Amino acid sequence: MFIDGVKLFYKTLSTLCKEGFGFYLGWLMLFFYGDRYLYIHPWPD
Repeated sequence: MFIDGVKLFYKTLSTLCKEGFGFYLGWLMLFFYGDRYLYIHPWPD
């Protein structure tokens, strides 16, 4: 399910980039979702 979310994320991001603000929205989503994902799956030592 996580992989499907990534595919959907990039598909949406590529569409928004054409609108001109996908870059900022992408970083915002990466900050929120990436932080939650790493909280559940922390980086290995």
